[in-house]
Amino acid sequence: MSKLVTRRHAVALGVAAPLAAPLIVTRAAAQAPWPSKPVRFIVPFPPGQAADIFARLMAERLTEIWKQQVLVDNKGGGGGIPGTEAGKAAAPDGYTLLVATSGTFGVNPSLYPDLPYRPLVDFKPITNILRGPLVIVAHPSFPASTVGELIELARKEPGKLS
Repeated sequence: MSKLVTRRHAVALGVAAPLAAPLIVTRAAAQAPWPSKPVRFIVPFPPGQAADIFARLMAERLTEIWKQQVLVDNKGGGGGIPGTEAGKAAAPDGYTLLVATSGTFGVNPSLYPDLPYRPLVDFKPITNILRGPLVIVAHPSFPASTVGELIELARKEPGKLS
């Protein structure tokens, strides 16, 4: 008897599925395309800094592509912490994006034990927008000329270099 019920259900499902599919597609198609309102990039640094410059270049281009305004919202100060907190507090609707940096997500967690955000928990990475080399520079009279020599010097004279 259970085989008979299973066959009936299978036949009913086989008939109902093709009828329901257009309803599912129609419902999904009825949703407004994204973005349907302005998008905001939070830059946790003041205007003119590298993250701001690249956010503005992206905002300009994405405004053209999306046919929707993309705004840059600078929230500078505090090592990027207040701006990053603003990104964390934003509604998770895809209309506020945080331009994070190696400082806000890499350096700050090692400097501040009570950081009010957790980069790997509170945020979802989307993409890299810029990769750039970081360099160490010193006056020509400084006794180290390579990273290895700098490390050696720092070990020989603990607490002297900053």
